[in-house]
Amino acid sequence: MPGGVKAARVILFILGGLQVLGAVLVLVGGAMFAAAFSDSSDSYGSSEADDALALGGVFLFIITAVSLAFALWAILTAAKLGKGRGGVRASGIVYGSLLALFSGLGLLVNLVALGASSQTPVGGVFFSLLLNVVMVGLGVWIIVGLAKAGDYFRRPQY
Repeated sequence: MPGGVKAARVILFILGGLQVLGAVLVLVGGAMFAAAFSDSSDSYGSSEADDALALGGVFLFIITAVSLAFALWAILTAAKLGKGRGGVRASGIVYGSLLALFSGLGLLVNLVALGASSQTPVGGVFFSLLLNVVMVGLGVWIIVGLAKAGDYFRRPQY
């Protein structure tokens, strides 16, 4: 297996594991959020509060499900890269492209937020900027590593 494919495989495994960890943290945070607000005994407007909590719970469930789906995509792609089939290469390139695209969009949003107001907390924005720059780099690394290894994926399979 060429070095670029090995690197892409390791990156995909790590990103998949981090996405599973993030999904678990969102799920635990949502449970803590729901538990904190279910203890309030305010009878005024309780139906609106219940509706807001239900909507927040649905939103957190959707975020968790999407995160787990992307984690499964990355982990399964990385696991199948050892066989060297062409569809796995395309799957990895598409994953790396989406990673670079959405991280680039996040980078632009953070740059706009940084320049928009002097009231923006700078530490969180800089951390998010750094994280997005790293994710763009990893996405490009996956794309280049898999794109340059065409001979490995075209070799005869016995």
